Amino acid sequence: ASAAAAVASASCVTAIDVRTLNLEEGLHSCCLGERDDDAHRHGNGLAALTVISRLPYRARMLYNWDAVQFALALREYDVVKHQPHPPGYILYVALGRALDWAVGNPAVSLSLLSVLFVAATLPLLYLLVVRVFDDRAIALGSVLIVGASPLAMYYGATGLTYVPEMALGVVVALVAWRTRAMARPAEAALLGALLLD
Repeated sequence: ASAAAAVASASCVTAIDVRTLNLEEGLHSCCLGERDDDAHRHGNGLAALTVISRLPYRARMLYNWDAVQFALALREYDVVKHQPHPPGYILYVALGRALDWAVGNPAVSLSLLSVLFVAATLPLLYLLVVRVFDDRAIALGSVLIVGASPLAMYYGATGLTYVPEMALGVVVALVAWRTRAMARPAEAALLGALLLD
């Protein structure tokens, strides 16, 4: 809300009435565009297949020092002690702690977090490619290539930050693609401010 107020007060955005702005609808519209039930159904199917394909191979132990640092951070967050290493990954650790509260095992919690992120990333990638190329075959091929790549398979089942970073990259690409078509630059500025808030 603070970013929205700051942007609304800027001279370039005075045409938007922030009080009547439906943020949920606006963010959905900006990121995903018009609702396409087939694309959403395909996305849900891809998410389910991704979870099913990753769960049997999820990490049950910590494979490298970074994973150990993240696991230690779930119990005691201290960047000075490298729990985790700088820059600290505050949101990743917070999500890991929330999941660890239910699971009770840091290695399993962090690997499940990666499974969930890859399950969210591939449908978003599908939607992005459908939006950019307007071709479901290209979108499906893209998702299959990314989903079957050795790096996505490995990091999609281990407790490291690479898959959440991939997810964030796809979300940024969706927002950027949708924003380029916005009729008013003020809408794009408001969306940018909300994403940074």
